[in-house]
Amino acid sequence: LEGEGTADLIQLQIFFRHHVLDHFAYEEEQVFPALLAVDPSPGTHALVAELQEEHKSILAACGRLFSGLAWYLTAEDVPATIRSLKKQAREVLDAVLAHAGREDATLLPLVQTHRRHIEALIAEAAAEEPRTTRAAGR
Repeated sequence: LEGEGTADLIQLQIFFRHHVLDHFAYEEEQVFPALLAVDPSPGTHALVAELQEEHKSILAACGRLFSGLAWYLTAEDVPATIRSLKKQAREVLDAVLAHAGREDATLLPLVQTHRRHIEALIAEAAAEEPRTTRAAGR
């Protein structure tokens, strides 16, 4: 996030949209439900709830950043606005990195412990999804 231009901000936005948001969606829709199905302990429920809150916080920060990127050219002081957006982007990136570290330290060991069961549940859900979609369309 060096310099005064916005190209790096646009690249960061693309990264967030295509990697972070997709990753969060996969965890929320696939990993967390499967993990809770195989390990419904209070500790696992608490961990998943904490990670989901982090997702919400990071997604909200991404939304504010994306909104700022959408209107920065209309700002009265474009260079100052770009600096502010880069500061916001740095904060979001720092939050994503901290969240990833937390997942590596807490979520990953649980997922690895229950890997086969989780993979089976995710595969089963994926196999049933087309049937559910077709049935809903009838």
